[in-house]
Amino acid sequence: MKRVPISRNIVLRIFVTILYVSIGATCAVQGIRIAEAGTTAQIPQLEGDGGGNFLFGILIVFSGIPFLYKPRITAIATLFSSLVGLAAGLLYQDVQLTEVSIASLISGSMMLLYPLIRCAFRATTKKVASIRRPKHVQTL
Repeated sequence: MKRVPISRNIVLRIFVTILYVSIGATCAVQGIRIAEAGTTAQIPQLEGDGGGNFLFGILIVFSGIPFLYKPRITAIATLFSSLVGLAAGLLYQDVQLTEVSIASLISGSMMLLYPLIRCAFRATTKKVASIRRPKHVQTL
């Protein structure tokens, strides 16, 4: 049988997609539990916070699925879902949702800015490599 090589890029995309889906599913389940607790205790703030967590989790799941094919679409969808989660976290004063939303906002921004960062890094390393060094270095 002939062995088919698997690209590291494909493995990375599958891993990141699984990561997005698992984090989103965890947030969604946590949101349902928080909303149930708020409904049981008749606390409207917990109900709203659970709804915000659930919405953020579902949006993260849906934004992670296209990562297999188009990572740029995932970056834009992640930024949108992060802004929704951040708004819900700030509105219902949920520190955990706010922190997770900020982290995913940073990751979405890094996915969009990656080509620019890569070009800047390559240009910097080329410039540093082309600097002539003196043949005789004076030591102290």
